[in-house]
Amino acid sequence: RLYTEARKAISARDEMVAFVSHDLGNPLAGISMAAPVLGRGPHASEHAATIESIADASAEMERLLQDLIDVTAIEAGRLTIAQEQVDLADLMAQAQKIIAPQAKSHEARLEIRVAPGVPAVSIDRHRILQVLLNLIGNALKFAPRGGLVILGAERQDDAIRLWVEDSGPGIRPDHVPRVFELFWRADRRRGAGIGLAVAKGIVEPHGGQIGVTSQIGTGSTFFFTLPLHPATAPRSHAAPEGGLKTA
Repeated sequence: RLYTEARKAISARDEMVAFVSHDLGNPLAGISMAAPVLGRGPHASEHAATIESIADASAEMERLLQDLIDVTAIEAGRLTIAQEQVDLADLMAQAQKIIAPQAKSHEARLEIRVAPGVPAVSIDRHRILQVLLNLIGNALKFAPRGGLVILGAERQDDAIRLWVEDSGPGIRPDHVPRVFELFWRADRRRGAGIGLAVAKGIVEPHGGQIGVTSQIGTGSTFFFTLPLHPATAPRSHAAPEGGLKTA
């Protein structure tokens, strides 16, 4: 009986997510398309800051909406991984370009550090870009004004290790085991508690691992690995063992 009730609850939530994604996605797409049009208008220079804020906010909302949709796919075992050979330096540069407006609004510096000899890797480009954006966005939320966020990559044996390091307040030791739980937030005023859970749900089907090290008053480093020689990936993957944890 409990299992049946749980499945009904999940189905109801899936329907709600589908409804929300449709009803929010359409007007949000309209806002996203309108922002650049306003930027080309006759009085664009007078309202440049406002137009930029609209574009930044709509981009962040689109990422949040995509994370919400992906949470449902991950828990249902319907996440699709389409692998291709990807140059990580190019992917990291793309992430830097996309996140630049958000970094600017936080007055933060974002640096890329790629170690020599990092090879291309077989991954789902879109999905891993999503992971990078989620980790960088999370770092920017907690980095101080004018702080530094570092996006790096290096080879470790038969895997590539990527990391995002911030200069924020750090994470309490008793909070560290919970940071990848769905909807869990150390600071209830920031974020929805979805992005890190989605990152975990994307990295693990790639055969990688994700984690964090942190020190109070110094900052945190979120990292994940991608195997250089992954097994042939099926089109979709089951949720991580035990599913995505909820607070």
